[in-house]
Amino acid sequence: MAVACTLLVSAQTTEITHYEGTWTGTMNIYKADVLIDTVNVVHTIQPLKENVWTWKTEYFSSSNPLVKDYKIIKSDSIPNEFIIDEGDGLLLYLYAFGDKMISSFETGGFLINSTDYFMGDHLIFEITSARVRDQNHADVKNYVTSNLQRVVLMRAD
Repeated sequence: MAVACTLLVSAQTTEITHYEGTWTGTMNIYKADVLIDTVNVVHTIQPLKENVWTWKTEYFSSSNPLVKDYKIIKSDSIPNEFIIDEGDGLLLYLYAFGDKMISSFETGGFLINSTDYFMGDHLIFEITSARVRDQNHADVKNYVTSNLQRVVLMRAD
């Protein structure tokens, strides 16, 4: 399963300058309710030009190190929308609501939900993945959520 991350945006504004800088912390990866891995993470947000920022996340896993070096773009048309541009035509859409940033998308048969928020001095992002469990009513699909990635970050600079 791919690691997905999102950018955080202030509750009262569509500016992200409060989040600029370098953040470090630890990702805990759970399958069901069992901690299966812990990974050190560095997350960097820096302005590139007006309404465009670099968004780089480095995962220092001993088994699967990974660097995601993307751009975040402020939407021109929707006030609370931001777009992660992965550089290969893949765009992920993020929406600011109050003190949270939320993104949902489907990939590889998984429904991915991410929520980002501040808790005191910590920047938290949580990602869950779920597969369809059943559809016992024509209007509702149930999902089994079996994976959680939770990163707790502190400002490093």
